[in-house]
Amino acid sequence: MFADYQIFQDRLSSLEQVWLEQGAPIGRHLAPGASPSHLEAIEGRLGHAIPPELRALWSWHDGVAQPDERVSSVRTIGPGSWEFLSSTEAVDHRDWRRSQWRGDPDAGDDASWEGQWRSAWLPFFQMDAYALFSDCRQVAPTGTVPIRYYAHVPDDVFTPLAGSLRQVLDVWVFVLQRRYRYWDESVGGWEVSIDPSLPLIIQQLA
Repeated sequence: MFADYQIFQDRLSSLEQVWLEQGAPIGRHLAPGASPSHLEAIEGRLGHAIPPELRALWSWHDGVAQPDERVSSVRTIGPGSWEFLSSTEAVDHRDWRRSQWRGDPDAGDDASWEGQWRSAWLPFFQMDAYALFSDCRQVAPTGTVPIRYYAHVPDDVFTPLAGSLRQVLDVWVFVLQRRYRYWDESVGGWEVSIDPSLPLIIQQLA
């Protein structure tokens, strides 16, 4: 448990509900939640404790159960065209990113960072070469963890995009309920109708 746990669960329920209401494929293909024993095994691979918000996310649904053939639209949540990674995919993705770096990706401090992926960085949504991730070492006393953004050409991964995953969920539910992002069955994809007067954080996450 963590601060605002029930609100967090309510946001997850609202997110799933709006997917189903809009007919988005992800709503029909969510995987069952991960078991505590599975998440413990993931922590063993990761080498760090999973932040409470991410543990709650994967306990809700452990990513997406794919059809026989991989279809990206089945995995996308709508806002940002992010794909929902399972806990296993998240660690696989972390390991792949670390393998791209020659030498020790954990060497040096933040001031000398040159683009490598740290062992404590756990992604949970990705879009092509982009990722939303958290640093497992930076869990707040409330149990929340800042959400960071890794771009195709990463520049500032240390400034949080949001203070917690719940803040991100707040934005995504708002964006979908107001149909700033909405599933259009006629085109088989997500459409965008963003109001440029919306606060910057909403535009960034939408």
